[in-house]
Amino acid sequence: MENTQEKKSTYTSAVKKAIDKYRKNNLEKFNEKQREYYNEAKQDEEWRKSFNERCRINNQKYRQKKKETLGEIKPRGRPRKVIPPLIINNIIATI
Repeated sequence: MENTQEKKSTYTSAVKKAIDKYRKNNLEKFNEKQREYYNEAKQDEEWRKSFNERCRINNQKYRQKKKETLGEIKPRGRPRKVIPPLIINNIIATI
């Protein structure tokens, strides 16, 4: 018979609290380590592909959620001027 007991997680609330306390007390050191990790990880082509895929999926989810929540999103700012093709051809011909 195999032992089918589930392994208990060691990531308890006490551990989370200790991690947060360390990060708060050593903010510069923690940020530097994270920057180093990120710079090292982004050199790996496989990591970068998976990172971009996760970003693409999460951005789609966010856009879909935003669209459902707000309805149709209106463009912001001033609308672009549309130049008719006839005028563009005249401008190009004079150049």
